[in-house]
Formats: sequence, structure tokens, C-alpha cells
Amino acid sequence: MADAVSPQRTCVGCRTVSDAAALTRFVLVGTQLTRDASGRSPGRGAWLHMDAACVEQARKRGAFARSFHRRVDDAVLDELLAELAVPGPDPETLGE
Repeated sequence: MADAVSPQRTCVGCRTVSDAAALTRFVLVGTQLTRDASGRSPGRGAWLHMDAACVEQARKRGAFARSFHRRVDDAVLDELLAELAVPGPDPETLGE
């Protein structure tokens, strides 16, 4: 029996094809861009690496508006950039 193949999706930021598990799905609710935590919300989705460089590229290129074929309020991207810019704890100092 063949191994199960993980679904592949393209990041709208860097345009790299990756496993869907490595990306976050976004959907459009009205004109508001929203993270789809379940990955199963109805409608068209756009996938993005949760990486500051990918988020910034997607915003600069208007990738979400292009993906959804309509104007998108992408204020959530600014929030994501702020979250991703906050450095996490240093793994070397966690054990001290």
C-alpha cells in the first residue's frame, strides 16, 4: 500500500509549494481577511507561511486581493507582522 501523500499548497507570499501543514489558511469574511484555524472554513482559501518575510511579500504584492479576486482589508497582516517580529525566548536560557 502506498504512503499517504500530504496535500500541497502554494504560499501566496513566497510562491513556494509546501505541505499544507506547514502553511496557514486564510479566508475572506466580507472584505476582512481572517485566519482559518480549523483549515476547513467554506469558500476559497489562500495559504501563507507564518514567516515575516512571506507576510511582508504577500502584503506588498497584494497577493490576497489577487487570490480572492476582490479588494481585501488586510489589517490582519499588520498584526501578524507585529506578532512575528516579537522574538521568542532564547532556547539556551530556558533551562537556567
